[in-house]
Amino acid sequence: MKFIKYFSLLAALSPAAFAADVTDHVLAIQQGELHKLKQNLAQFDRYSIYSPSCSSIFQELAQWKQSSASKRIDIKLVSNKLRTADANVPNFGFASFGEGQMVMEGSNLAGTYLKYYSDRKNGTQAFNVAAPDTVKITLEPRGSGYVNLVTWGNTRLDLEGVICTRDSFGAQMVARYREGNGTSMILVSFHKGE
Repeated sequence: MKFIKYFSLLAALSPAAFAADVTDHVLAIQQGELHKLKQNLAQFDRYSIYSPSCSSIFQELAQWKQSSASKRIDIKLVSNKLRTADANVPNFGFASFGEGQMVMEGSNLAGTYLKYYSDRKNGTQAFNVAAPDTVKITLEPRGSGYVNLVTWGNTRLDLEGVICTRDSFGAQMVARYREGNGTSMILVSFHKGE
């Protein structure tokens, strides 16, 4: 309401004075937005987003793992990959599944696992157990991470849009990574074990 009253008062000024004052305010707003944008961009590193929620969860999981040799962090991962946006292509992507355990690599959590794919079949059965890839996921304490496609020359793919949640059952992470032949969304569930 104050904003409307302010501009109503300005409208009573000469058109030149009104335009100059509005321009000053628009520039101030744009500069403020530019400052916010710069702050947000400072959180990006090689297209990764550092998630404060993931940072606290990754650090807490690392502390749990380091507290005793008998403690483990089990993971289950699922992903969906889109390979085309062409409406005429029925086989537009696939799903995958993997599971493993996280270990400490310096201050990072890392886990190597076998990844099974819905488009790799044994006859008509999807997720052929004889045709997995080896994949490694690394999670950094600052809330970012990356995936290495070990089977495919250890190609590194940075996680983007990393979001983490926690509930009474454990912690979960969702993120995206891009390859030359498509984009994958990954969901990781973490479970503390002894």
